[in-house]
Amino acid sequence: MQRTENKLDLADTIYRERTKLYYSQLSTTRVGAIVTSLVVTLIFYSIVPNAILFSWLFVQITIVLVRIKVTQQYQTLEYSIEKLKFWIVKNKLLSLVSGISWGMSSILFYTDQSIIYPIILSLILFGTTSATINSDASFPSIHYFYSFPVISLLSYSLLSSEIAEFQLIAFLYIVFLVVSFSYSRNSYRAVLRSIDLSLENLQLVSQLQIQKDAAVKSSKEKSEFLAGASHDLRQPMHALGLFTDALYSQNVDAKLVGTIDNIKKTSRILVSMMNSILDTSKLNAGVMRPDVTEFSIQQIFDNIEQQMSEDARSKNIRLRIVANNSMVKSDPFMLERIIRNIIGNAIRYTVIGSVFVSCRKRSDQLCVQIKDSGEGIEENRLNDIFKPFYQVESKGDKKPSGSGLGLSIVKRLADLLDHKITVQSVVNKGTTFSIFLPLIKNTRSVNLVNPEKYVGDLIGQTLLVIDDDPLILEAMTSILKKWHCEIIVAENSQQAIEKLSGTGITLDLIISDFHLSNGDTGLDAINSIRNHLQRTNADLPAIVITGDISIDQLDLSDDIYVLHKPVSPNKLRSLLSYSLLQCDEKDY
Repeated sequence: MQRTENKLDLADTIYRERTKLYYSQLSTTRVGAIVTSLVVTLIFYSIVPNAILFSWLFVQITIVLVRIKVTQQYQTLEYSIEKLKFWIVKNKLLSLVSGISWGMSSILFYTDQSIIYPIILSLILFGTTSATINSDASFPSIHYFYSFPVISLLSYSLLSSEIAEFQLIAFLYIVFLVVSFSYSRNSYRAVLRSIDLSLENLQLVSQLQIQKDAAVKSSKEKSEFLAGASHDLRQPMHALGLFTDALYSQNVDAKLVGTIDNIKKTSRILVSMMNSILDTSKLNAGVMRPDVTEFSIQQIFDNIEQQMSEDARSKNIRLRIVANNSMVKSDPFMLERIIRNIIGNAIRYTVIGSVFVSCRKRSDQLCVQIKDSGEGIEENRLNDIFKPFYQVESKGDKKPSGSGLGLSIVKRLADLLDHKITVQSVVNKGTTFSIFLPLIKNTRSVNLVNPEKYVGDLIGQTLLVIDDDPLILEAMTSILKKWHCEIIVAENSQQAIEKLSGTGITLDLIISDFHLSNGDTGLDAINSIRNHLQRTNADLPAIVITGDISIDQLDLSDDIYVLHKPVSPNKLRSLLSYSLLQCDEKDY
């Protein structure tokens, strides 16, 4: 009898912990629902009749308001297990209603005017469904209630179309629905394991120590889970970027080019926010470790200037970088992230004027300064800007975009590298960040590749693409064919060797995902294919694409380059041109 009661108490405790975890995700999902609904309304404003469009928007806002009301009830519950279960039932029903309303949008908003709009809406629905896998991890049935009607109605809409490609996409979405159910169950098991481990510790130490250890352990496990899932989370964003760029190769109306540009900009913002969240999780989980070397600071600024000049130009802000070839000692990848985050923040908060970056030698240190002419920060707020999710209130009409994690990541990376950072600011005049780096007097350094300077002709180049994700293979094929490359695709090295055997094809380069099925890696696949073809490393260059930042620590040869998901098509093309050029030069 006592054992039965203990099991019931344990089950109730686990249920409470699952409910608490689900509740902690609600504020983010509500904001995301409102923002996404408004974005959809703006996109389809000139396409869908206003009566239908605004009626749908009214339903979405009503659902969110009801969910907010239900969410507030959580605070008033007396922690009764029966009340908690009834509260979860309400959320399941609301998820079902929300899923039906979002799924109906694919039918109500369908138009034959252009293929762009159905594709845009399907990508949005795909993104919202993917997001619920993580937010509803503690109650997978809530994810089922939302995703099933969304994907079912979306697939029905695409299948009803006379466009054959839409019918194929509908089939892929059905496959995605099944896979998402599996991911949801795996996430749920991970949550249960995390809760079980926390509860086991309650029996080992005093009550006060138990609560402290459980909080620390729970936080770390969540971070490790998110860090470990980095590859899976980056995968759809990687595909989204490739598919968006592929739209440019379609014969679309000139009026839609602006819409596609807005999708690309929105995708970049989403990628930036996801990278910030994943980097924070990696820092929390302790999987980010510096790889310190000696290099020229100029190489970092070359990369940053090309990446961020477009952001500055879009705001009519001048970005000026005056660097030099000073040698410093640091982790080049972490240092570039620090400087890029600060410059990005400076551009975001500068309305009129410029952002000026300079380097000054001070004894045995190099001082990198980023100075903007923005709104400035009050002195009593300077210590707060490095806190997670803190954002300086803007005096403009628009709230600055971003996750509020950029400067928090800057501070934590600087602490890892033991780099001092100072900040000075004057309200209405601007802000200056200073980063102090160890200065190296000798001239020997690691040559950091800046492939984005290389944009060569890829016509007729034969490339082998290896990835076990059909969506990625489809996206890569679309992009590479746009660049007039000859493509061979395979899910693993064995399939690739079978396709190459006896064909007489001369392969120019291999592109492989790092994590393949059955525990194989892209490095294993590349080596197997090189050995089979009896080609040397220098003769057959290769690129590894990964969502795992820890691959930076691998001992790769000069002929294997690394790109981190999500990969921009421009960066991919530049690295292809660079690696093929290097191979050609070695032949002479």
